[in-house]
Amino acid sequence: TLTPGRPTYYFRKTFQVPKPSAYSHLVFQMIRDDGAVVYVNGREVFRSNMPAGPVSHSTPAVENVNTPEETQLFETVIPINGSMLRLGQNIIAVELHQQSASSSDAAFDLQLLGVGTTEKRVTLLSPGGASALPSGEPVEAEATAQGAGGGAVTRIEFLANGVQFGVALSAPWRAAWEDAPLGRHKLHARAYFADGTSLDSAEVTIDVARPVWFLAAIPADGVWKFFDRGQNLGTAWRDTGYDDSGWSEGPARLGYGGDGETTLISFGNSSANKHMTTYFRNRFEVPEGVTATNLAFRYQRDDGLAVYINGRPAFRDNLAANAVFSSAALRDITGAAEQQWITTNILATNLVSGVNVIAAEVHQIRPDSSDLGFALELNLTGYSNVVPPARPVLGLTLEANGDALFHWPATAQGFQLKTTEDVTRPFAQWTSLGSGVANGNRIEIRVNPSASQAFYRLHRP
Repeated sequence: TLTPGRPTYYFRKTFQVPKPSAYSHLVFQMIRDDGAVVYVNGREVFRSNMPAGPVSHSTPAVENVNTPEETQLFETVIPINGSMLRLGQNIIAVELHQQSASSSDAAFDLQLLGVGTTEKRVTLLSPGGASALPSGEPVEAEATAQGAGGGAVTRIEFLANGVQFGVALSAPWRAAWEDAPLGRHKLHARAYFADGTSLDSAEVTIDVARPVWFLAAIPADGVWKFFDRGQNLGTAWRDTGYDDSGWSEGPARLGYGGDGETTLISFGNSSANKHMTTYFRNRFEVPEGVTATNLAFRYQRDDGLAVYINGRPAFRDNLAANAVFSSAALRDITGAAEQQWITTNILATNLVSGVNVIAAEVHQIRPDSSDLGFALELNLTGYSNVVPPARPVLGLTLEANGDALFHWPATAQGFQLKTTEDVTRPFAQWTSLGSGVANGNRIEIRVNPSASQAFYRLHRP
């Protein structure tokens, strides 16, 4: 039994897959009242009765689900290619969303089936193509394959845009694409079988993007400057260079009191003729090297609100577009709506690196209004403009005495040379040979191999 009154519920379950190569498709049969988003090993694989775009805890389902659909199994079939399935333990995670906060019921159940044949095949299980991958991090690829009638698989190559970036000699069939460039890429796997034949998997399209950046710019209880003296400040008060050093300040929520306010503001000398407009200002910093693309606002307003960023209009609520200092809000905000958090998102168009100013004005519905309230939270999202440097090329010189002299450019500081005799071993188990010694314009490490074969790579801890 679920606790009622929640907008979203979360579910997780582990399951074992001893042989991913046996499957060609996954079949999800799910009861979801009202909407759901389904993830396999951390990546979304599909959603049902949910809107497109980013999903948060408060995102409602598209439609309300009623009888008989409340107990109906909705079936979704996805190909194993790009499904994020893994050899061994897997995790399925589901978030169940209500259509409204007043929904009277919620329900969830899920059955997962694997469907396949005994035919020869190779499948690229990961990465999935549902969202962008961050640049500067290896693209972890995993494949699975089976020969016809149980024939052996001898190796699997991994290719990006037709060029090989890795090879695996045994299961689990995995490889990492280091320093994948920004942009869209097509990945596939090529399996080689004991009968001398080979087979290519279907392609998976991925997008490599700059790392996502997030900033909690202004908290819900942030400290604001405010001007509550009933004077018309025109439009100059919105600008970044305006001197607000003489304004009062205090943490949100701000208002007359009685509705959960932390900071009280003045309405003037007469309760029957209160100030129609009160001004608020705040600052936040955008660091160098990032680009903000989205501003996510949560706010409370009683009654009308207009918000500006660096002097330019951002959005308004319950206030006419041509409102001036003496203008009233469009309608009276009463009851629970006075403290309701409202959300809106806008594109970031005029933010600057360094200090930015947000300005807001709150208008009353009439001069004898009994209350005023204001609070605002701002979160920024975007991407980093810093493109990680390319991984240096590792050079090798075989010397007459049997030593192997590894070297890389001296400009590539902070790298270690790591080695293993088994290339399928997890990278965390590779042995470090150290950071080398500078010699002119390169860094060198001399190795006397003791095994019949060994593998080497550079790594920045």
